[in-house]
Amino acid sequence: MNRRTVIKRSSLALSAAFTPGLISSLLSSCKSKEQVSFPELKFLTQDEYQSISSIVDIILPATSTPGGLECGVMDIFDLIITDCVSEEDKKIFRSGLSNISNASGEEFKDLDREKQIQVISDLDGQTSNDEDVNKAYHTIKDLSLKIYFTSEKGINAHFDYKPVPGKYSGCDPYKEGDKVWLSSLV
Repeated sequence: MNRRTVIKRSSLALSAAFTPGLISSLLSSCKSKEQVSFPELKFLTQDEYQSISSIVDIILPATSTPGGLECGVMDIFDLIITDCVSEEDKKIFRSGLSNISNASGEEFKDLDREKQIQVISDLDGQTSNDEDVNKAYHTIKDLSLKIYFTSEKGINAHFDYKPVPGKYSGCDPYKEGDKVWLSSLV
């Protein structure tokens, strides 16, 4: 056997070994990403998740900066409610969230966008007489903002974030229109 034959056969054997994995990865990358799926929810129901997603999308809409949903607010929301809120506050939250839907006559997630914005505007002005509704709404708003501004996309969109700022310079010149400087020490 000569060297040329050995090289041809070994390259054929290697290509046969790697081809199934390559074809599999190419075919799996062709799947549609349009399927709506819910994360594994621990506290929220799917309807509550969708209603809160609608509220978050109104509070933090996508504009020239990424919106709350794009920054993954809902990925963390259920986890925080599950692990960091007392059982009594969970009951108040769930009651208030269901009362937001009941006040409008149908599920919040099923309302048209104009009606949703009106309901949120009313809640922002605290025109609701139901204290549970006010607490639930302000919990959603506060958590959404905190999660958004601690996400990588949210912080980079609004601040000149430097995780390792280098030397400290207390008197950096500020030019009109610059982002606020923020370090990882904050």
